[in-house]
Amino acid sequence: MPAPLPVSKRRLAPAAVLAQIDRLLDHYTRGEIAGIVNAKGLRSGEDKPFHKAIVQRLIRGYGLKDRYTRLRQAGMLTRE
Repeated sequence: MPAPLPVSKRRLAPAAVLAQIDRLLDHYTRGEIAGIVNAKGLRSGEDKPFHKAIVQRLIRGYGLKDRYTRLRQAGMLTRE
């Protein structure tokens, strides 16, 4: 019988969820993204519904650019 995966591997966010969040960050806030992915029936790596804190952890943990960085790079938002 194979050994179970370590907890850190079992809690990884599915690639499809990360790709969806990455695309949504171009147009929506963390809270709006949580609502959108929940409406699609997607779940976190811990099999929980999303909320903005989970979205933020995924952004930081997986090195995604947040919404404000994307807006700044597009010249739509200044640092001030």
